[in-house]
Amino acid sequence: MFTTYFPNKILEPYVATLYTIEWEGERDIDIFNELCLPTGYCILAYLFHGGFTVYVNSEKIPLPNFYVTGQQASKYVFKSNSNSIKIVGVAFKPTGLWHLFGLNLPALVNKAESAWNLLGISKDLFQDSLNTIKSPKEGMSILEKILIEKIRSGVQSPNAVDIAIGIIYEKRGCISVTQLIKRLNISERYFQKLFKKMVGLPPSLYTRIVRFNFMFSEMNPKVEHDLKTISALYNYYDFSHFSRDFKRYCGESPSKFFIDKFHFLKETMIDAPVILKHK
Repeated sequence: MFTTYFPNKILEPYVATLYTIEWEGERDIDIFNELCLPTGYCILAYLFHGGFTVYVNSEKIPLPNFYVTGQQASKYVFKSNSNSIKIVGVAFKPTGLWHLFGLNLPALVNKAESAWNLLGISKDLFQDSLNTIKSPKEGMSILEKILIEKIRSGVQSPNAVDIAIGIIYEKRGCISVTQLIKRLNISERYFQKLFKKMVGLPPSLYTRIVRFNFMFSEMNPKVEHDLKTISALYNYYDFSHFSRDFKRYCGESPSKFFIDKFHFLKETMIDAPVILKHK
């Protein structure tokens, strides 16, 4: 259902992964109802078959067929009664959208917008191609072409925030903002402002999301884990702190949460964690 692909070499500084989602069900029998956690990625995607609705904190979010999303700071839910869903997409590295398009990323948190309008992509060049794609492979080729053309027209240079992102992933989110600015030898005020501008979220919240993703990827439902041990390994100062984060991102306490209810989440976060393959 969910397949990831490594991007063209020229896209690697900006793109974590390309992906496809293909789901088939029987109308009135199977309903696509999937929980997703904040991933730390921004998304550019094209829905070329079927349709679905997105809810963030129970609020319905309009989703164009060709859309871009900023960082998600909350859990969100996809729902659909289509009997077939096919999506091709790009998951950007945390600063990828800013480097390529210079977007106002804080204004995009927990939102989705039309890619045509927001990214200034020429409809004349790509709309007809997107409307006629027959397979995810064709769609990936078009999305890569859009991004490669953007890179060739000029992009922003890497800076301290890009270095910080590398450190955050290296430490699996187990690092404080104070530790980051000491390593970078940078003003905290300047770093906080630049990080939020380039990523969309404050560094403390982004680091927290990355930490939770790495920790969640170790919670294999087929193996009995001591959750207190896992939470301690990821620098949660006590189990109630961990439980609050868990409920914030998963909607339920650890004892009441059953990953097998959510096939997409299990596939992308447990069976083959995207965060471990594409950083």
